[in-house]
Amino acid sequence: MEALHRAQTRKDPKAIAQAEALASVLKAVKLDGFQDVPLTQAEVVGELKRFSTEEKKALAKEGLKVIYPLTGESIDDQKRAGRKFAYIAPSDENRLMVMRSRLSEVAIDPRPEKFFLPKSNNNATLAQQLEMIAEYSYNLQRRLKTQTVEAIMGEAPDYTQLAFLHFDATGVRLFGKDYGFNYTRTVTPTVGTSVADVGGFFAGNGPNVDHWNRDRGGDYVFVAPLVVPKS
Repeated sequence: MEALHRAQTRKDPKAIAQAEALASVLKAVKLDGFQDVPLTQAEVVGELKRFSTEEKKALAKEGLKVIYPLTGESIDDQKRAGRKFAYIAPSDENRLMVMRSRLSEVAIDPRPEKFFLPKSNNNATLAQQLEMIAEYSYNLQRRLKTQTVEAIMGEAPDYTQLAFLHFDATGVRLFGKDYGFNYTRTVTPTVGTSVADVGGFFAGNGPNVDHWNRDRGGDYVFVAPLVVPKS
């Protein structure tokens, strides 16, 4: 990866570690070089990845106390189960409907001032936001003194399933009123050079699954990091 090569050339240990964190983020979201994620309609297989008891205790000290299991749901699955969506953007090969969420526990800090990475809107592109996620993941691992967990930018169905699970558990709408009806960018390609963003969860309507050019930013397009057991 170009960023890793530049860091190795400079022989800067911190830069190398951060570049390796970015490479890990890109690997986790299957978007190395910002290539489209291979589309799959296969059934969910495999075992759900879980945090250890020690990891949960360490995450809780960082405010990452809320953990939900994502179970490989697609947005189509969610609609069939009666979940409401205000809008779902068009996507090549119907990708947004059939892409499945990850099969893993996910930790978040649901406090509105902590849920999104600070200043991760500021007209940041997808590439810039992935670098922010990598830096957050690197710093989190250093504070936790472990590399067994990491922060990623998720797929669209990761965030929609998360929003529904949190609403079921608490009655609070992630991406709703308390969150300024803002959005998180995702790594799920839609049409052309755009990727999905999830947000705008108004009462009675369900969340919006919109899309935005990966090379553009927006004041309302933030990043909500998902902390997961490292693959």
